[in-house]
Amino acid sequence: MRALVTGAAGFIGSHLVDRLLADGHQVIGVDNFRTGHETNLGPALGCNSQSRQLFTLGSGRSRSAGTGRYRGGRRSSRHFSISQRR
Repeated sequence: MRALVTGAAGFIGSHLVDRLLADGHQVIGVDNFRTGHETNLGPALGCNSQSRQLFTLGSGRSRSAGTGRYRGGRRSSRHFSISQRR
């Protein structure tokens, strides 16, 4: 499965990323680093090998909440959104 995790550098998001990677999934993490820290993603950033890239980090802004499931052919993808309002 491929997963997109928004808020990936936060406490909950980084643990979700770690769990998805431990289960063998490909993960794209997105965070605007307003409250999250790249140091939370240390294990995820170190998991890529020359043969397979399991984790990709991008930065951006996301205000959506919830989860969605998208199917494309035989592969499934999930979007996990973690958002915090202040």
